[in-house]
Amino acid sequence: MLPVAASDADREAEFLFPRAKETAPVSRMTVATALVFAAWALAAPVARGQGVVGLSVVGSVRRVSHAHGGAPAQVGDASFNVHNAGARAATLSVVSIALELGDSRRPTWTVRPTSLVGLECEACTIRRGLSVTIAGGARVRIEVSFQAVAVYATWYERFRLRARFRSGGRTIDAIVPLEVTRRQPIERHEPSF
Repeated sequence: MLPVAASDADREAEFLFPRAKETAPVSRMTVATALVFAAWALAAPVARGQGVVGLSVVGSVRRVSHAHGGAPAQVGDASFNVHNAGARAATLSVVSIALELGDSRRPTWTVRPTSLVGLECEACTIRRGLSVTIAGGARVRIEVSFQAVAVYATWYERFRLRARFRSGGRTIDAIVPLEVTRRQPIERHEPSF
């Protein structure tokens, strides 16, 4: 049996995934799929905000819709699940929130800051301004309200809200993915005879 020369796909796979050759045969499709998933993973929003030991802030997915050709959807609030894994109470303040718009052809996001309006939390102690105190070991849900922003799926197909929190002198960024649906109106035609 004659030795088979390494194809371009094999060389690309070896460069990208050195152990791929040992585990499974590699084709151009495997490499292309891996690159697509790698690009998707890099572009995917990081939903878990970290920065303070024992305190995590995770944004909840927000779903909105608008009619094709109609008014844009309005988003004016976002929900976050907060877990204080520490033994002591922690104060969490909302610093800012912005709408980020993206499309699949560009790796960057267009940022549109908005003004904060309020903060609600049933299981927290609300402090002055936009701050809450979360008991040690508690899991709470906080609602952040802000000046409504218009969201319309045309040039952009990726939407998210990025909120910046502060606790203990450290910053925590959390992402709220927005799922925007564009409803297509049903056209009714009268029968012609």
